[in-house]
Amino acid sequence: MTRPLLLAASVLAAGCAGMSDPQCRGANWYDLGYRDGQFRLQSQAGVYAQRCAVDGGDIDAARYEEGLLHGWYDFGDRWGLL
Repeated sequence: MTRPLLLAASVLAAGCAGMSDPQCRGANWYDLGYRDGQFRLQSQAGVYAQRCAVDGGDIDAARYEEGLLHGWYDFGDRWGLL
């Protein structure tokens, strides 16, 4: 029970780090959304957009949301929640 919580906490802590302009421009937004979805996070698109806007970058919110939904579904299948 504590292992999934520890994994989620580490992902959240890693997500607190700022994203540089090259990271924003080179990010695979689907993969980021998928990872967040696996940990049952709410959409973080606004947070990513705010971080990237600092350096003039932009996100692909549609791809992020698509990955988020797929991550949510796969998480449920893996843990028997769906």
